[in-house]
Amino acid sequence: MNYLGESLFPGQLGHFLIILSFFASLVASIAYYKSTRLGLEKKVDDWKKLARFFFHH
Repeated sequence: MNYLGESLFPGQLGHFLIILSFFASLVASIAYYKSTRLGLEKKVDDWKKLARFFFHH
């Protein structure tokens, strides 16, 4: 049911941002886990960079 003058955009934006933050936290967690399990220094740095990017954004 839609009401006159109703604005759904703020609710849709909030829903999108919650999904985006969940995805970013999931990717950051996986990347941090992978960086602790690898023995190669180059790959560890790559995974840490990816994890830090998703953690901060």
